[in-house]
Amino acid sequence: MTPRRILMLVGGFAAFAAAYVVYAQAYGWLDGLPLLPERMLAASKDPTCVPPVRLTSPTIELIKIAFGEKCPEAESAHYPTQLRFLQGDTTIVFAAGSPPSNPNSNRVTLAPFSIALFGRPRPEHLRAPGEVTEISTVHADRAVLEFDRVVQSATEMNSAKLVRLELISDPEQAVPDAYQRAGKVHVTNNQRSADPNRRLVIKTVGPMFYRDPKVPPGAPPATGPDIWTDAAVEIVDRSNLPRQPGEPAASAPATAEEVRNPAAVAAILGGRRLPPPTVTAVGLRVYLEPQRPQGKPAPKKQPNEGSAGFGGVQRVEFLEKVVMNLWTDGGGQGFAAGPDPKQAAAVEPPAALAAVGGGLFHGARAVRGLNRDLLQVETRGPFVYDAEKNLARFDVLPLADPNLPNDVQVSKVPPRAGTQTLFSQVLELEFNGNPTGNAAPAPAAPARPGEAAPGGAKFKKLHAWTYTAGRFLTVSSDGDQLEAYGQDLVYDAAASRTQLTGTPLYAVQQRNVLTAGGPKQPAVLVIDQPPNPPGTPADQQRKMQATVLGPGSVELYDAATNATSVKATWLTSMVQSREAADGRDIELYTFNDGAKFEDVKADFWLKGKVLKLWLIAPPPAANAPAGAAGPSRSQPHRLQALADVSAHSAEMDIEQADHLNTLFRDVQPPAAPVVAAASAPAGPRPMQPPAPAPTPAPAPPKPVEKSKPPMKLRARTIETWVTRLPAPKTPAPPKPGAPADPAGGMKYQMEKARCEGNVTVHQDPVDATKPRGTDILGSRMLIDSTPDGSVLTVFGWDDKPGEVHNEGTSLVGPKVVIDQLHNSATIEGRGSLVMPASSDLNGSALKQPEPVVVHFRDGMKFQGAKKVADFFGKVTAAQGSGWVTCHTLQVNFDRPVYLSQANRPPTAPGQKDESAKLDVVYCYPAPADTAESAQEKQVYFDQLDRDPQTGRPVRRQRIEARELTLRAQVRDAGGGEPYKFLRAAGPGIVRTWQPGSRDDAAAGPPAPKGAGPQPGGAEMKLTIVNFSGTMVGKDKGGVYREATFYDSVRVIDLPSDNPDLVVEPHKLPPQATTLSCADQLVVWSHARPNQPTEQHMKATGNSYLQSQEYDGWGETIELVGKTVIFVGEGSVPARIKNRFNGNDQTGKKIIFDRATNHYKVEGSLGGTLSPGASPQRPAPKK
Repeated sequence: MTPRRILMLVGGFAAFAAAYVVYAQAYGWLDGLPLLPERMLAASKDPTCVPPVRLTSPTIELIKIAFGEKCPEAESAHYPTQLRFLQGDTTIVFAAGSPPSNPNSNRVTLAPFSIALFGRPRPEHLRAPGEVTEISTVHADRAVLEFDRVVQSATEMNSAKLVRLELISDPEQAVPDAYQRAGKVHVTNNQRSADPNRRLVIKTVGPMFYRDPKVPPGAPPATGPDIWTDAAVEIVDRSNLPRQPGEPAASAPATAEEVRNPAAVAAILGGRRLPPPTVTAVGLRVYLEPQRPQGKPAPKKQPNEGSAGFGGVQRVEFLEKVVMNLWTDGGGQGFAAGPDPKQAAAVEPPAALAAVGGGLFHGARAVRGLNRDLLQVETRGPFVYDAEKNLARFDVLPLADPNLPNDVQVSKVPPRAGTQTLFSQVLELEFNGNPTGNAAPAPAAPARPGEAAPGGAKFKKLHAWTYTAGRFLTVSSDGDQLEAYGQDLVYDAAASRTQLTGTPLYAVQQRNVLTAGGPKQPAVLVIDQPPNPPGTPADQQRKMQATVLGPGSVELYDAATNATSVKATWLTSMVQSREAADGRDIELYTFNDGAKFEDVKADFWLKGKVLKLWLIAPPPAANAPAGAAGPSRSQPHRLQALADVSAHSAEMDIEQADHLNTLFRDVQPPAAPVVAAASAPAGPRPMQPPAPAPTPAPAPPKPVEKSKPPMKLRARTIETWVTRLPAPKTPAPPKPGAPADPAGGMKYQMEKARCEGNVTVHQDPVDATKPRGTDILGSRMLIDSTPDGSVLTVFGWDDKPGEVHNEGTSLVGPKVVIDQLHNSATIEGRGSLVMPASSDLNGSALKQPEPVVVHFRDGMKFQGAKKVADFFGKVTAAQGSGWVTCHTLQVNFDRPVYLSQANRPPTAPGQKDESAKLDVVYCYPAPADTAESAQEKQVYFDQLDRDPQTGRPVRRQRIEARELTLRAQVRDAGGGEPYKFLRAAGPGIVRTWQPGSRDDAAAGPPAPKGAGPQPGGAEMKLTIVNFSGTMVGKDKGGVYREATFYDSVRVIDLPSDNPDLVVEPHKLPPQATTLSCADQLVVWSHARPNQPTEQHMKATGNSYLQSQEYDGWGETIELVGKTVIFVGEGSVPARIKNRFNGNDQTGKKIIFDRATNHYKVEGSLGGTLSPGASPQRPAPKK
């Protein structure tokens, strides 16, 4: 600048200043604006009054909404091209580098490149809370745009149609980016939410290609994908990622094996590690919906129930190496992890509450945050997703190396132990809504208390299968220790049903093996878990049912024996259901058609058309801490068998039954007896060694007991009640190498049993030489069992009694009760008793035991402790050839009788164990007011003896009296040996038929049993004794026998071959001899060694003797051998008279010898008979 110009500038400034001063002085005081009113000068309190900000263009605003407030797309320095287009209801925002000024081509390259698509906004009243317009963005370092025509300038790009797009990642051309998008192609979708933590992000190194799916009218439909890439693809659904409160949703690359364990999942949920991407794969194919014909209105397309809601997408494919990581709500069954509607909502804690609660609140929320599982799907093969059907399919890699793993692997990994795994060749997932679980947008602001956070992934149906012959689909669960093998698996979330089909089907759980089906007969395993009804208590939820359709078997493993000895088989189906009751889990197993339980080790099996087994979890121990679980081994709660039931065990065989039902209950073990502590022995003296302990003598070896044969049972229905109590602990293994049960196991005891419908029980005898074991027959049988004994009750039918037979003892009646606990047995109603006896009814010992048979009408009562048995109503007791008939029979034994071996006291050493014998037998008639006939008012005793060689009857005796008492052991007051005693209350009759001497002209009562043969030959004689008082008999071992009759005794003796001959006293048959007395008749015999048996008879009180040849009278008449002695009394002499020669002698005492027919009269009143005179016998009749 020249000096001249500088001067001119300074002069101009000076002139302007002078003019301004003049103006201010002259007109500066003038104000052309009126003053503001006072109300206008007050400060405004309206918060909506905001000073105007710097204006930005609508394009920049949309770019910031789509890419972020501080996105580089809003900076013109990096993205000089910023355009906005409107295509119908869709708004497109375009930000890129400068295009070429004159491209002169249909392909234009832009670097960098970003585009955002704004969907059609919904009306305000149709939006969900927090919902915004759907926005999809695409960013690449470089993009190649291909138009439908040649573009000459950048302005023509607005009117040209984009038909193809290539997105390229070029780190060298990337601009500075805070979002770290350099070197990758980024595609995002906000999923209608303003929260950045709910966006769907796709990343790939590219290149990624796009073509316009809208085909012009008349053109053939385009084939192939609309969006594709062959590079690795990473998809992240931020709404499905676990994150800590206040932290952004982020992910980090990781291999499938790294996160496929509970420790990694727990670290991710705890915020110590970032989760993996939602999907990683190699190769992407996206098929968009085709364009509808021009002029045709768009159909009103209703999305399918549970569809994903992706607009314009028809199908998505991944080519290979697919890994999908979905986070599901924990607690779901199997691979279907739908959220629990009653689960507490996971919300971010308010700051105030966190400040008050501190770390305790955050710790509780961290525990709730662990209630999520990782559902991971991995395959080396392709993946296809059908958006219309909302169906995803995973396949194995075709034509792969058979030596390398090639499976579709599904893993459900919880933060704690219990991983579930599925291996198959094909997997189909039908989702319920968005595949990643983003069902609805969330509010942009942090969630308020009570608002639910986003749920996990949910799907309707899972279908997995294999198609290669011989290849199995595998399902495993570490928590349940379960592995299952089949060919087809279907899970239906709506029905909560899992179905596994196999040919055959295998399942292994805790070394228990399930096998079903075969190569030609498929089997199906169906697991159902219906939802709990509203209001279900917490301890009655989680009902589950598993069904196996098809024949199969289950082999149960016993850890105590380290063997598989229990096996269950069926022909049609097996159903397992589970439910909770009273805080304990109950499992029901139902085996249908040809079912069988078998325990080879215990020698047990059970068959039936239907078998049902209820198992219940054992209760926790009484001293267990709160919350501690009880023993893991389930225990039987109930067992039921239906139709064609049969069973076998070492103790019992059920040959046939229609229904078997067994109930189990827990009881406490009996208290151990208190043992008094022994006093401590005195210690050894100082400097003196202790005395050695005494060596116990070796115990004699116990005899080996023979095992009892099994009891065979038949009944229509069988019900048993069994108690369960802890068994004592085993201190050491019983054998070397055998495992010991530290818990002691459980002990089962039968408490009650009930059998109905044609009950038949048979048990072979332990000793094969015995003819019979145990037999029970009845319409109903009841057993009440205790450790001290059992009570058996057998009922008969209306027309047939019940029967109980045990070796030689039999009880028959309408109701038979055998009480081992009280040593008693009763029979109600008409019945009978058969029991072996080593003595006869008289108490005499028998060489061979003979059974006693007792029949009665009203009942029987046996009391072993009281040593008595009572029989009521028309009782008949028979033994061999002897029997007793009366109305009431009472039998007393010489010692207590024990029906249970447990109650029998031990036998003293050296003492012989003898069975009980008859002691006293009482026979009573029926009362006069209840007797139905005259015979019931009497008591009858009959004894018949036979020749042991020929079997012909040789002696018969019958006693008829009002009462009869038989005693086997009686001692006189002065002592002496015991003897048998008989007492009969008269009036009564004694009839004896036995051999006698032909020479007995005036026989009295018969010779006692066992007397030697009579001289002169023998013949059968019948002796009848009638008495009005009583009869007393004594038998001292066959050496001395005595019978005494009282009051009005009459004896008739005659030869007869008919023991039942009816004799009329007023019309005696020929050769009959009669004897009568008023007071007493005594008959006795005495057998001496090497001497003839002495026989005596004495009649007292107006005695009278009459025979065919003579008759005599005396106050007493005594017969001693062949001598008859008549004795008179006072002034009344004795008398004897020959009935044919007229001899009549009287005297105080007359002695008559029957052998020589000589008379001797002492104190004669009428002379003496001549010894040589013999009476004239009447000539026999011709």
